[in-house]
Amino acid sequence: MSKKFIYIILIVIGLQPAFSQPPHLLHAQVAYDYGYYDSVFTYISPHNSQPEYAELCGKTYFATAMYTQALQCFSLAHTPMSYYYIASIFAIQQQTDSALIYLRKHLLSTHKLQYSTVITNPAFNSISKTQEWREFWKTTYYTELDLLIENIEYSLQNKSMQAVLTLIENTTINSDILQAYKSLALAKLGKTKEALSIIQHINLSKSWPELLYITYTTYMELQLFTKAYLVNSQYRELQKNNITALFDAAQICYELHQYSEAQKLLEYIVSLYYLHDKALFLLSKTYSAQKQYLQALSCINKACEIRQNNVEYLFARATLFEELKQFAQAEIDYNQCLDLQPKTEVYFNRAQVRRMQGNMQGACLDYTKSYKFGNQDALYFKNKYCK
Repeated sequence: MSKKFIYIILIVIGLQPAFSQPPHLLHAQVAYDYGYYDSVFTYISPHNSQPEYAELCGKTYFATAMYTQALQCFSLAHTPMSYYYIASIFAIQQQTDSALIYLRKHLLSTHKLQYSTVITNPAFNSISKTQEWREFWKTTYYTELDLLIENIEYSLQNKSMQAVLTLIENTTINSDILQAYKSLALAKLGKTKEALSIIQHINLSKSWPELLYITYTTYMELQLFTKAYLVNSQYRELQKNNITALFDAAQICYELHQYSEAQKLLEYIVSLYYLHDKALFLLSKTYSAQKQYLQALSCINKACEIRQNNVEYLFARATLFEELKQFAQAEIDYNQCLDLQPKTEVYFNRAQVRRMQGNMQGACLDYTKSYKFGNQDALYFKNKYCK
């Protein structure tokens, strides 16, 4: 596929879903995500009966323990999550029968939460030892596949790829999503050919969001970024305003060297989620790739403020300072990197900025250390500049 064709895909397909939600609702969601609950109602009305609005208002009231108001909002929403929150509120109020009625509504929906999430919810503690609760769970709400996927995702979160493969090999269930998970685990284990032979035969015509997500994540792991972008676009068509998927799209654009498209997506993300350090970091890299070093420095400064002592961010900022010939500032960041996590490339880079400042003794010490760590370039500079 040519770069020109990729570019057309990015423009026509990729950017449109990013702006589909009304701005006031987006800002209200950001305020909620950051815990600024009072600010939510500066953007949306608690009396709006549209499901997305009513659910967000209910969640905001719930977060501040204003359960009466939360119930009023959730009763307008009629969404699977609103049923779950209503069940939680009734459980907190020890209204067991009402809690179980709404919990059943949630569990019978197509968008139910995972079993472990439900049974560990503190809101249900007050009713979890009742006879009604025990009777409730005699009904099967989760299929064998549901529970298997939950165990697989737990293993993925704990970076146990072999456990993922074992779980899949030990089941008789035949499902595209299990094959997608298997491919992802193999890709993370570096078994590229095996992963690719599986993932390229996955049937994506069903438009199952979870399947699309695992598939494009696998393609990203395999560094097949054009395919990853196409499936990511399908996923975002189904999951409007999903910031994680939008960030992944920006990462893919960056890897495809479509820097202006990555920049647009990332600027949009940080205009909303201004504390999104990963987006700021990637935006800094995107600006750097376009030789816009001052803009890059502004972004990486913000990322470093949000995630202090992050070696990757500090190293990136140091290299920017070096590019801008601010060698003293670069050395400060390199010093901090070495305090946190000594690495050969940091010693080498610090040697370079020390040399540029005329500190030959310090530079030669760092060239020596870098060479001992295996950096052959360090030996060249050591022989050239050090006696």
